[in-house]
Amino acid sequence: RNHIKGTVPPTFFQYISAGTKLEAYADQLIKIFPNAIRFCTIGDVVTTVYDQRSNRAIVVIPIDQQHANQKSAVTASKALELAGVQHIILFEDEMVNHQLLEAKLKHYTHAGTVDRLHARQCDIRQCDKSAKKALLDANHVQGSDVSHIAYGAYHNDKLVAVMTFSKPRVALGQKGSVDRTGKWELSRFCTDVSVRIPGIASKLLKHFQRSHAWTEIYSYADKRWSVGNMYHQLGFDLVADNKPDYTYVIDGVRKHRWNYRKDILKNTLANYDPTLTEYQNMENHGMWRIWDCGTLKFSVTNQQSEVVCLQN
Repeated sequence: RNHIKGTVPPTFFQYISAGTKLEAYADQLIKIFPNAIRFCTIGDVVTTVYDQRSNRAIVVIPIDQQHANQKSAVTASKALELAGVQHIILFEDEMVNHQLLEAKLKHYTHAGTVDRLHARQCDIRQCDKSAKKALLDANHVQGSDVSHIAYGAYHNDKLVAVMTFSKPRVALGQKGSVDRTGKWELSRFCTDVSVRIPGIASKLLKHFQRSHAWTEIYSYADKRWSVGNMYHQLGFDLVADNKPDYTYVIDGVRKHRWNYRKDILKNTLANYDPTLTEYQNMENHGMWRIWDCGTLKFSVTNQQSEVVCLQN
């Protein structure tokens, strides 16, 4: 039990009992937050760990078939919010990368001891795909992306932070008929977890705004991790509170539902039935869905751009 992750492939990991796995997750998180309490009940939620001093809880949600279609993450988040407890909701497949998870949790909760830089000490310039990918894979819980533009913050020629921008994605509801002129999605932002750089997000964003024509920049905050404080500080407005969405569990790992639409499944599933729904076909092939907590959409508009358009 003490050596589950890293020794058992995800495909087999799903067959280990939920109780055994949760014990291992609690042990793993206690090493990061040694003052926390294991399996503390708050309201109707049994948290995996709870740190009373910081009033912060972490809940790990199983993704086995027994939990298919249950909106456990939403239920836990709402109960903890009602109790006034800061919280992070993790899915069990996120527990695989020990080092990244530990570094991100410490960085996010200010529990670790790291070097501190000032934004003015950093130079801002575009970074290439390989540098961007390396920093995001090592420091962002979602890893790298396929962004069109990436700006990096460099300190003594070392990349210490990155912010990426993409054109609107159809997978996130941006239809092809939508006028995309000047609209950008802030896709990723992260710093090297070994440093803390107050003000660097603002500096990166302003550099992009000065360098490109834009009418709107929008982004999403994952409600499992964040309430969007950074976006408020950057001058963004909350424009939508998006409902929970689902991912499919494939060999013990969550995968985005966009790759499992009916128009794709008909060519990939061995026994696809056109009379059944997407999920029914997936379920018949031993794959199930797990729901998240939804996202918060933030947006900032270019008022000067709107004035120019009106004058024209």
